[in-house]
Amino acid sequence: MRSRFLFSLVLLSFIAPAPASAGAILFGGDLHAAGWRHLTFRNYAATQYRPADGGLSILAEQSSSMLYRQLAGENLSPRRARWSWRVDEGVGPTDLTRKGGDDAPAAIYFVFADEKTADRVARKSPSMLRTLGARKTTTLVYVFGGSETGPLKSPYLSGRSQSIVLRPAMSERATWFAEEVDFAADHGRAFGAAPQRLIAVAVSSDSDDTGGRNVVFLRDLAVE
Repeated sequence: MRSRFLFSLVLLSFIAPAPASAGAILFGGDLHAAGWRHLTFRNYAATQYRPADGGLSILAEQSSSMLYRQLAGENLSPRRARWSWRVDEGVGPTDLTRKGGDDAPAAIYFVFADEKTADRVARKSPSMLRTLGARKTTTLVYVFGGSETGPLKSPYLSGRSQSIVLRPAMSERATWFAEEVDFAADHGRAFGAAPQRLIAVAVSSDSDDTGGRNVVFLRDLAVE
């Protein structure tokens, strides 16, 4: 997603956090009403996110953007997350550590912070990029795409983001895969410490670097 990710940190306005609770993180029939917000990038076509059968359908056509939900005000400290996803069409393997070459059919971001940062985020209600850019945050990014399993150091956010490939880019198409991830184990391997409070979750799909097309479905997203 190139250096636009960092440049946007100083450009975006503030937005109020959405309520959430432990358990299912719902998409609902209206994404905005359910607390989701769409983060787009200047000069790039936006990926399309739409509710579908209680979950989410995603279409990326030479595009990049992020759907996110702020959770900082909910005092969540989950141990794991689960969801199911399916890729009907998707870009091939890319290098997830390289700016300008890190396209992936789908990625789910879980952003953690210490108590002080989480409370500040809850009070000030920053945009998703400002949340990601806060110094005391760490982000686990679970990816359907790339090739290596990781954790892989993200080219963004000064080492505070690590990618973990759960399904390589060339995994079987049009097949639902059920995932369950252990935050403590993954965060410990990535950052050498246990995760703290969960303050945001996001979904992305990008194909702008490769000029490709992603058709993805996501359902049953939950933390516990």
